[in-house]
Amino acid sequence: MMRTAEWINVVYFPLLAALAWFRPLDVRRRLEIAGLGVAGLGLTLLGRFSEAVVPIDLSGALRDWLPVPILLIAYWQAGRFYIAPWAWFGRRLQTLDEWAGSALAVFGPLARSYGVSRYLEIAYLFAYPLVPLALAVLYGTGWGSRADYFWTVVLPPSYFCYAMLAFVPTLPPRLLDGSGSDALGRKQGRRLNLWVLDRLGIGANTFPSGHVASTMAASLVMLELLPAMGGAFLLISVSIAVSAVIRRYHYLADAILAAALALGWWFLLGRL
Repeated sequence: MMRTAEWINVVYFPLLAALAWFRPLDVRRRLEIAGLGVAGLGLTLLGRFSEAVVPIDLSGALRDWLPVPILLIAYWQAGRFYIAPWAWFGRRLQTLDEWAGSALAVFGPLARSYGVSRYLEIAYLFAYPLVPLALAVLYGTGWGSRADYFWTVVLPPSYFCYAMLAFVPTLPPRLLDGSGSDALGRKQGRRLNLWVLDRLGIGANTFPSGHVASTMAASLVMLELLPAMGGAFLLISVSIAVSAVIRRYHYLADAILAAALALGWWFLLGRL
């Protein structure tokens, strides 16, 4: 039978593909969105029916791990909606950041220090492997049977953030220095993160932050099932959120709303 996380994929990918035909996109982009939707849906169904051709244990493991690449496909699919930023909305986000920056200016020298800046860059780099790492830890500690629950917590808030690109497209604040280049340059431990973004990113800002939503959701599951290790994962997730804002990968509102979204969804599932 279909798992809950698989049903989420079966609903999400066709809906986003259909949405493309109601947005001001050219035919090529619409077809690209449809193609990525087919890829995400196809991988989901491949996992679901894999038990017909491989041993049941291998099929189960495949279904546990397929959401890792599927999550990336969902991100790329949503990225094809991005054409140009919504300037008015971006200015509102920037204004909030400037207000918060003024209120927290006393911490500015600390945030720009050699050690802290590198810690934040390393923390943001964990935005990519933290979710599969959390699943690996669950596997290694005997909680692999909760993989479907793990993805049921992680996927909806992540997909919501991605889908919002179709409605509130913005540029990452690190690009808004007036010339379109990276405002902080490729210094202070930043080079590796920018290299990854150049190759895996979509060139747009997700509002709320997909990285914060997915890592926070994964950490909350860890905190629930493995409190001690979950505390460490939660610390990393908070560091990712702080880094996203201070190092200008995301706006303050992106991080706050993404964390609230993950927390709210996790809390709601616990009450259902």
